[in-house]
Amino acid sequence: MSLPPFRASPLSLFLIALAASATSCAAHAPHVASVEQLPYAGNPPPVQLQVIAPWVGSWALDIQVAPSAQSPQGAHFTGQAVGQQQLHGQFIRVNGQTSNGSTREEYSIVYGYDTDKDVYRRWYFSSIGLINEFEGHWDSARQEMTWKLISPAGHQTATLVESFTADAITTHVTYKDSAGNVARSAVNRATRGPATASQNESREGTVPSLTE
Repeated sequence: MSLPPFRASPLSLFLIALAASATSCAAHAPHVASVEQLPYAGNPPPVQLQVIAPWVGSWALDIQVAPSAQSPQGAHFTGQAVGQQQLHGQFIRVNGQTSNGSTREEYSIVYGYDTDKDVYRRWYFSSIGLINEFEGHWDSARQEMTWKLISPAGHQTATLVESFTADAITTHVTYKDSAGNVARSAVNRATRGPATASQNESREGTVPSLTE
């Protein structure tokens, strides 16, 4: 027995044509990249920030605070820190923790370079509620960065001098009162530890201070 001829309704013909059109469009649609594959907006990281790049990695901290009126015996702190490049290498962030055996402090330091003003910037955030901002200038001959505290409280001044070698960073911290007398002085010695896999990737893809 022969089957009756197939007679497509106008609606069926429309749906078949629509499906064929959708298939054709899908075959020729451009590939949409994921957000992670898109290029970063803005300028590439400033090359000047490479002088801070030694901070990238793991560090053991040893901090010696000199005797003062507030602490006649001085103080000694130890701790650890980890530095990483962040935000497309535009900044270097160092997260650390220090302790004197009875209390501890956690902190974050963010380093950047201000291309408009041709100065380095350093922001310090601490678990004790302290927030400080410094401007820095690099001495290539000495391999030293000198930081000056911006808007100090109580007419104090503060200077940080960081000296860099391959596996050590030494920071001399000096606070002076309004009369120019040294109110606080400390030396922070950071010694490089073994790098983790993520830190190696961060370094290939393109970062201390309880006594603030």
